[in-house]
Amino acid sequence: MKSLRFSRETNIYLPNILDKFKKKKSSGGAFVTWFLVWYFGSSILLLLSLHSYYMGFAR
Repeated sequence: MKSLRFSRETNIYLPNILDKFKKKKSSGGAFVTWFLVWYFGSSILLLLSLHSYYMGFAR
């Protein structure tokens, strides 16, 4: 049975991606933009799920 642990030798791309995120310093404007995208996206999904629940599709 293989181990489920990640090793640096077999997983080359994960450390490279993490290094890119550490090196790239995001500005405050980028954070506000992503926050607004997540906020409006989650609100739309919540409204759609509540609408389908009260209209009887999810029962």
